[in-house]
Parts: sequence; C-alpha cells; structure tokens
Amino acid sequence: MNRNRIIILAVVAVVAFGGAFLAFRGDSSEDSRVQAGGQSGAGCATNAVADPSYSVMVEDQPKVEAQAVTFALTRNGKAVSDAKVCLDVGMSGMSHTPAGGQAKHMSGGRYQVETKFAMRGPWVGAVTVAEPGKAAASVPVSFEVQ
Repeated sequence: MNRNRIIILAVVAVVAFGGAFLAFRGDSSEDSRVQAGGQSGAGCATNAVADPSYSVMVEDQPKVEAQAVTFALTRNGKAVSDAKVCLDVGMSGMSHTPAGGQAKHMSGGRYQVETKFAMRGPWVGAVTVAEPGKAAASVPVSFEVQ
C-alpha cells in the first residue's frame, strides 16, 4: 500500500513539474510538433505535452550496475514502433546528474536507453515521444533502481 502511494505521488510530481515547465519555459509557439528548435542536442523533443493515450512500462527494474533501461511504449494499447523516443529521469530531492537519453527501438514497441544511475532508489521523470506527423508527447514514468 505504501509503495502505491509513493508511485502515485511520483506521478503527480512529474505531471506538476511538466505543467510548470510548460507554463514557464518562455516559448510562445502554439505548435507542439517537433520542428527545428523543438529538439534537444540529442534529438529529443523539448516541446512535448502530456498525452494520456500513451503508456510506458519498464520491463525489468534497472540496476545500478546495468547501464540500460528497457521499456514498452504503447498508444491506445498498440505498440509504438516508428517514433523518436527519449527518457529523462532524476532522483527527487537529490542533486545527482539526471539519467536518460535517446532510446533505441528494439522491436514491437520495446525501446532501450543506455544510461547510468548514480544510486539505488526511486527515479521519476518522463518519456518523450515524437511520432511522425503527431504532436510530441510526454509520458510520466517512475521506477525503482535496484
């Protein structure tokens, strides 16, 4: 029960952070499609908006020693295979370097990001999804690093 509360609080925090980021980022653009200037240096969408039609499921809880996160990405229950996908996570209340980066599509909507985690514990953030011809989307994600 306590773990469910932590997960719910983490998701709420991510959504609140995302809303604050979008509200105060200083971008007056009405278009949230990925365009020049709408991507980070790693090719990740920086203008993504929350979209509840997407869901992310981390397959195996990552380990500090392992340097990758594998997850399944779906939209309305169907695997997403043709998108530019990025992961951006951090530890709440810690000053560690964030983890994540651009994901590599493995197969059938499964993606993998090579990254390093500073320590064990709860990590929260978002997966950004940029499908061709669709608005860039942000999907909250949280998981426990073992």
